[in-house]
Amino acid sequence: MKGNNAREGPSASHSSIENVDEPTESVAALSENFGKLAMQKAQEAQEEETIREHIALAVGNESAALLELRHAVDKGYGLFAAKDIKRGTCIFKEAPLVLITREASDNPETVFNISQQVSKLPQEQRRAHRLLHTEVNSIDPAAVRIIRNVLARNINHVDTNAIVQRKIDDLAIFKTNCVQAGMGGQYGYAVFLTYSRLNHSCSPNAHHAYNEREGLEMLHAVRNITSGEEITVSYINLLRTSSQRAAELQQWGFACACECCKGSGAPASKARRRRMLDIDQAIAFDECANPLTRAFSQPKYTLPQHITGKLAWVEELVMLCGDEGLVVDQMNA
Repeated sequence: MKGNNAREGPSASHSSIENVDEPTESVAALSENFGKLAMQKAQEAQEEETIREHIALAVGNESAALLELRHAVDKGYGLFAAKDIKRGTCIFKEAPLVLITREASDNPETVFNISQQVSKLPQEQRRAHRLLHTEVNSIDPAAVRIIRNVLARNINHVDTNAIVQRKIDDLAIFKTNCVQAGMGGQYGYAVFLTYSRLNHSCSPNAHHAYNEREGLEMLHAVRNITSGEEITVSYINLLRTSSQRAAELQQWGFACACECCKGSGAPASKARRRRMLDIDQAIAFDECANPLTRAFSQPKYTLPQHITGKLAWVEELVMLCGDEGLVVDQMNA
């Protein structure tokens, strides 16, 4: 008998017996896939443990006890509160892995500068640096070709291609993770191991600032953070519309899905941010002393002429920042 029934008895034909082997092959393939998955999970677990150890070394055991490293939805790794953290708490402070005195540009000089600093790091810190996230589009492809050609001409080594690629990778890591050290990059641009694990939110619960006296990046809670809540910072200027913020965040290769952008309160938040931008731009125009800049600037609104009206607009901005949970912007308004 042909068909499936032929496999049930000893009278099955030779061709039917061969078909019996097919599930065995599928089981073998499935087993191989499970093996690969198990190996991948083991590698991820080892990587996570390594990152935790690096964080403890970077910020100290006391600060590390406040932090829990785990995967955040659609964000890769993130840092979460391991316990309740009160507003105003210094969550951690850390020294930079790499610090350059000018903005990272896509040129060979910057590559050599960054690569030289990375090469001087202790082995464990070099490993920690190279475990940081890299946004593949952080360097312009045309610049990569130029950098590669220049470096190749200046490196005489049997493994030149690998060395050149390592230097370009170091630049990509730097450009993906660097932050300004001081207002406007006054003290340079730096990569911090622990800070680089923090994800963005358009309504962050923490704020970072560079302490130039100590040469340390400091992170403080700007509101109470409950145990298990993700600790977030802002990568961008938050007094902008949702579309402007989304466009700027594309340089890191992700779309923000925080409550302000995708939550139930997003429509109201968008209206508030639109008004906040209008007031912010009006204030900037009012404070601008450059006649050429003023001539080419076209803010949607300008501040009232009378001081009472100006104060009313500033008070409105402060109120809107409070409604949006933007504590730092509220203080700066």
